[in-house]
Amino acid sequence: MGKGCPFDKQLDQQLSEVNAVNINAADERSRLALVKAGLGVSFIEANAIADEGAEVALSSLLDFSLPVHFVVANQALTEPKVNAVYQVVCASIDAAQG
Repeated sequence: MGKGCPFDKQLDQQLSEVNAVNINAADERSRLALVKAGLGVSFIEANAIADEGAEVALSSLLDFSLPVHFVVANQALTEPKVNAVYQVVCASIDAAQG
């Protein structure tokens, strides 16, 4: 995905013995085109390949978890709509964590 991407770091750790060239493409459409052209493999959302039929194969061999952070600028929290979204996200996270 790009320099500093946590997915790339995880791949480096899990596939350290593989000698590979890394082509950076930040958008899924470009990465999917590279995969369909036979130029490699990529992380792509499962729902993004739903319309690809037999052109690509989905594998769970490298499933892993990474921390994801929701961020918002402090000054944006004074905006009612931004603050409302922020509160819903925080409440959802709190509910999921029990």
